[in-house]
Order: sequence, then structure tokens, then C-alpha cells
Amino acid sequence: MIQKSRILKREVEEYKPMGMMKSSMTASNDPGAYLAMTLGCLLKTTPEFHKLHLRVNGSGAFAQHMALGELYDALPDLIDTVLEGYQGAAETILDYPETPPVYLKSVEEALDYMREKCEHIHEAQEMIPYSEVVNNLDLIKDAINKAKYKLLFLK
Repeated sequence: MIQKSRILKREVEEYKPMGMMKSSMTASNDPGAYLAMTLGCLLKTTPEFHKLHLRVNGSGAFAQHMALGELYDALPDLIDTVLEGYQGAAETILDYPETPPVYLKSVEEALDYMREKCEHIHEAQEMIPYSEVVNNLDLIKDAINKAKYKLLFLK
């Protein structure tokens, strides 16, 4: 008799739009904490873009595959640049809170997540006093916006 292997299952939270998190996150008016939370979440979700990139199929799948591939390739370095730049400008080391995992089941969920993160990044930009960090955050939004364009309009 062949036994099925036991697989440890971990609970993974499905992506659900969080809406605006600024009010709860900015109660302390700490732009570093807000930035660390926002980009920490995005960095942790980057592998989900990679997995979705491997799962897309059907009509428009090649464009989706390419768009998601470019996004997951770009995000880690862009996020690293922003966080190192902020820590240098503010002369502090940020605390990166643990965030629950996010599972992106579809391109539509990925698009919703991207829209949400762009809004959070915009909110962070309004709080940060360092123009170079604000400008580098634009590069993250630009990478996300390019992916959104390709996912929405290139089939």
C-alpha cells in the first residue's frame, strides 16, 4: 500500500483589499513606520507576483506573464533603494513589522493589490520630508503602473 505523503499546510490569507490604512498607521505621525509597513508588505508579496506569473494561462497570458515577470524582477531592488535611502537620510534603522502573507489568485486580484499599494505609496510620499526618497518611491509606482498598463491593455 502506498501512503500519501504528509504535507504541512500553512494558512495563507487570501488577498482582500485593505482600503486606506493611513488613518490607523499614521496615528503616531511616523513616516518611517508607515514606509516600512507599506514597502515591507509589498516586498513580502513580490513572490506572489512571481507565482501568478507562472500560473497565468488562456487569452492574453503571454502579456500577463511578461508584465508580472518584469514587476517581480524590478520590485526588490527598487524597494531596497527606497528603504536604504530613507534610513540614510533619516539616520535611523527602521523596524519592519511582520505582515500576514497575501495570496494573489488572479490577475484581477493582483491589479487591485497594485492599485492599493500605489495609494499607500502616495500617502507615504506626502509624509516623507526627503525629496530623493519621494522621487525613488515614484520609481516603484512607475513599475507598478507599467505592469497595470500591460495587464489591462495588452492581450
